[in-house]
Amino acid sequence: IISRVDFTDPNEPRHDVALVVDGDKVYISRQYLSLHSPVFNKLFYDNVTEKNKKEFELKNVNREEFLEMLNVVYPSCKMITDDSAEYLLELGDKFQIVCVIERVEEYLISSSNILNIEKLKIADEYGLVGL
Repeated sequence: IISRVDFTDPNEPRHDVALVVDGDKVYISRQYLSLHSPVFNKLFYDNVTEKNKKEFELKNVNREEFLEMLNVVYPSCKMITDDSAEYLLELGDKFQIVCVIERVEEYLISSSNILNIEKLKIADEYGLVGL
């Protein structure tokens, strides 16, 4: 399944900032991502220098996993899978993106083949009360 948003296209008119993840640029909308993440809101808007900056480096973040998370935040056709659920929770938690955490929790409740004991560990680690 392919995303409707191309995060690798620097000429996409809706993208106004680049995030350097694993040495490669990922292009996003500063405003859109800030609406979903207080961490990115602080990064992008905390001071005058940052407001005008066009590139930010994210350290200790896997590029492919980050792109998967963006596909959960942005409207896309990408599905959450058993393989992506835990790293999406980790990134959702790291960047405080509630919609990512909620979507993964919904997936784990309704669609996942992950063993219940693993789900309990995940629920405990990320505070997923519905799981």
